[in-house]
Amino acid sequence: MAEIVENELRDHVTSLPSYVRDTTDFLNKIAQIQKPLRDSTIIFCFDVKALYPSVPREEALAAVTEALNR
Repeated sequence: MAEIVENELRDHVTSLPSYVRDTTDFLNKIAQIQKPLRDSTIIFCFDVKALYPSVPREEALAAVTEALNR
């Protein structure tokens, strides 16, 4: 089921400005920031394990419906 959802949403998700493809993409986006970051800024990257089982289904459905309607 997750694979079907991922395939259906891929084009929409990858077009979002907050989308980060991988570590290299993240580093490239950080390098393009023109304003200096504050000294208190913490930059990190993480991977989520077992993402789909932990997503509340009703909230996810509402979020996807809202995003696609926009």
